[in-house]
Amino acid sequence: MYCTNIKKLRLLHEKKQSDVALSLGCLRARYSMWESGLVMIPLEFADKLALLYNVKLAYILGVEKNMSSNKYNVPMDYNVVLERLNSLKEENHNSYEEIALYLNCNRSTCYRYFKGIIKLPVDRLILICRLYEVDVDWLCGKKNEIVSTKTKTNNRI
Repeated sequence: MYCTNIKKLRLLHEKKQSDVALSLGCLRARYSMWESGLVMIPLEFADKLALLYNVKLAYILGVEKNMSSNKYNVPMDYNVVLERLNSLKEENHNSYEEIALYLNCNRSTCYRYFKGIIKLPVDRLILICRLYEVDVDWLCGKKNEIVSTKTKTNNRI
């Protein structure tokens, strides 16, 4: 879970919650809720933490256990996220209905995620990465080369 990782990073860098919140441009109470796991951290703030601590976004989100520094320390580009999401959907011949079922949401919500009408929550982003077996940092545009955890086959749901 990401809350353990963001607290570990904060303590490792000897920062107070208020220091991190100030760096992120949010209230300390809001940051505290993310760190305690009461509220899910928005993707844009998870990305800011990855940049702040120079670690992979996948580590911040709890997908990877390795805290090593990130050689791709670039900001996430949400337009790239959308391009890659839609490309994966098309390449694997998935419908919004199929993906929505996998994400445990309705078809219209899934459609709005893929069109950028509403931002993809981090838990659903992680599910999509698992579905298509791609690296979180690649999907978020932090790496150019595709990083896959599978051999190239169509991934029908």
